Amino acid sequence: AGAISDVNRMALVVRHPLPYVYLAREVLGAAGVPSQMFDALPLASEPHAAALDLVIDFVRGNFGRRPAIALLRSPHFRLGADAAPRLTLRDVAALDRDLSGRGYLGGIDTLERLVAAWREEEPGSRPPGGLRAAEVVLEAARELAPLRSAVPCAAQLDRLLAFLRRHEHLPRTDDPLRPRLLRGRAAVLDALTGLRDAYARFDPLAVDFDAVAAVIRRWIDA
Repeated sequence: AGAISDVNRMALVVRHPLPYVYLAREVLGAAGVPSQMFDALPLASEPHAAALDLVIDFVRGNFGRRPAIALLRSPHFRLGADAAPRLTLRDVAALDRDLSGRGYLGGIDTLERLVAAWREEEPGSRPPGGLRAAEVVLEAARELAPLRSAVPCAAQLDRLLAFLRRHEHLPRTDDPLRPRLLRGRAAVLDALTGLRDAYARFDPLAVDFDAVAAVIRRWIDA
């Protein structure tokens, strides 16, 4: 190879950013070659991808206690937004204790029976926050319940997108991480929308949600 006459007219394209883009930065710097790198973190590491994982786990776990509590605690969702007063972390902790005490392992039917029983208890017999949190979980579980039936992948993705858009909690305008968070959100929604449109056009076969979740995670990891 000949000498580089003008580094401003040279470009190095790295097909696999991890770890080569970071190695290139070190190697070029050690060789005294000035460079400017443009790279981004993998989509799987973005907070909105992690938030999507919480919804997937909630469905795959049959709306069990652990995924339900994790979903309620996520700052990326605003569940039960129409309820008053709003849920607090104390309410979520109360629900966690109540579900654990009842040995709740999941299932909408079981959750409905628990909520109905707690509504019939004497006022003041337990803190009201746990019941409010249980009602919010039940509402979310009912909204996502169709995902546990085998339907075309496009329909599954459409319902998942609707849930994310309805309950998302966007970062504040003064949040210094807002631009990055919004870019991650857009990438996740674009990936789901592209998958939905592709399956709607080319693959009408009914599938279980586990298969849909695997497709989503493979796409984001790639």
